[in-house]
Amino acid sequence: MYTKHLSIAAAAVLAANLVMAQIGGSGSIQGTVSDPSGAVIPGATVAATNVATGVKTTRQTTGAGVYVVSPLPAGEYTVAASADGFQTLVQERVMVDALSMVGLNLTLKVGATAEQAISVEAVDQFQVETSGAAVMFNGQGSSNYVLKSGSNKFHGSAFEYFRNTVLDARGLFSARRPKQNQNEFGFTIGGPIQKNRISPISNSFQAELPAPTNANLQNNYLGSVPVGFNNTNTNNKVDLNLTDSHRVSVVFNHGKRAQNGPYRGGSNPQVSVPLPYTETRLVEEIPTSAQAKYTYVITPGLLTQLSVGFSRLWIPIFNATIAGKYPQKAGLKGLPPGEADSSFPEVTFGGPNAPITWRGTDARAFTEALNTYTVQDNVQWVRGKHAVTIGFQTQRLQANERERTYGSLAIFNFSNLQTAGFDARGTLLATTGSSYASYLLGTLNSANITDDFVVGTGGRFRNYAWWVQDDLKLTPRLTLNLGLRHDVMEPYKEVADRWSFLNPDLPNAAAGGRLGALQFAGFGEASCKCRTPIKTHHRNLGPRVGLAYSLSIKTV
Repeated sequence: MYTKHLSIAAAAVLAANLVMAQIGGSGSIQGTVSDPSGAVIPGATVAATNVATGVKTTRQTTGAGVYVVSPLPAGEYTVAASADGFQTLVQERVMVDALSMVGLNLTLKVGATAEQAISVEAVDQFQVETSGAAVMFNGQGSSNYVLKSGSNKFHGSAFEYFRNTVLDARGLFSARRPKQNQNEFGFTIGGPIQKNRISPISNSFQAELPAPTNANLQNNYLGSVPVGFNNTNTNNKVDLNLTDSHRVSVVFNHGKRAQNGPYRGGSNPQVSVPLPYTETRLVEEIPTSAQAKYTYVITPGLLTQLSVGFSRLWIPIFNATIAGKYPQKAGLKGLPPGEADSSFPEVTFGGPNAPITWRGTDARAFTEALNTYTVQDNVQWVRGKHAVTIGFQTQRLQANERERTYGSLAIFNFSNLQTAGFDARGTLLATTGSSYASYLLGTLNSANITDDFVVGTGGRFRNYAWWVQDDLKLTPRLTLNLGLRHDVMEPYKEVADRWSFLNPDLPNAAAGGRLGALQFAGFGEASCKCRTPIKTHHRNLGPRVGLAYSLSIKTV
């Protein structure tokens, strides 16, 4: 039985021992050993065994139940804790890095000092109830034994339990050892009467999995995929001085960033497995911007500058597996056309020893085009100690999106519960079973199928702003900045009124006429006769106050 208790609070308490425990560039494992009630166990033995070298380092807990196993070379360790009257606890896969302190609190369960058993090799589980027993059990208490079951593979074992008087310890008050000899021999064998049949759909989806690179139950594949990008950019600017009073400037920028293969890379474990399981998609990022400025010097103290700009970010994202028609080839029917019935599905696994997710949210297709049109004019007037700027800007923003480019999506979720076992009372043992076994049998825990009626939406925004600022030079060293800006940002509108909202004042016929119902934008029969129910806020004022003082030529 493997149990693990990690405590942030305990790690903080042990921080005082950190310098002492890290010796010569090594690491350490530290923590507290306690019983199920939380009481500490002094004198318990804690041993850390290096998995690679087999070297064991043993320490004892203090009177406060604290242990420090140090120094430890970096590596993977198996930690075992034992004490008289308690079951031995083993914690595997404890990773220790150089100059690191691993906090590991251990709880030992009480163990019987003497036990007799129908053979223990045949027992899978047992329970002892001393009170509150169900009506199906008679008496003041009951014990329950669950015999081991077979499996889909033949498996057997042979054993001998040996006990001899010479090997026993003498009691504290007894002059000699009590005579007791025991020899128990036996064997076990189990196997299938009829093997389960694997789902042909599941078998098709797993057919392209790469072979493991080690024998671990988890983290058993170490691989890499080729990741690369092609970037092309052009930046162009032309400045034209027509006369001393008239100047024109034009800027144009365009670029493209695209993958040179199907893999994008990232920090998730999925990116190391190949297609079609990896979480990747085909992404292009194409930015474009242009701006033209015209400056007119009316007088030496008065000028105006007019600018017109446009920017566009075009991001088409494609599913890297949609051409494979994986669900159709596997024989999975009834899915809507698009990613659901053509691309490799998103598959999640839950429960103990669960594999990583296949595909994922960063594998979905998505298309986005963001456009911004801007017109701005500034007038600057310099007179006396004042430098006044008055300006105006208007913007048109467009957010065109296709959240699911192909109009559908399928997500399949598998859990260990469908293959979990039951105790003698028929209670589900939620920590047993395997989600991948459930997958192989084709027993879904849940599924989400999305079929969009409207694939694309086009958001529209309009913004207006005006401002005025005066940079007042009070003294040669002191400048006062006073300003005011007023922004008017109109609420979101959809280009074809394809959106809905909750109207709290609308009677809901499906709820007995109670107020609060879904209503659509637009001017149809069931619509709000409006493009948006949100009123524009006109009081978004932003005053500005600034002060600059020059202490010296080099310090402001």
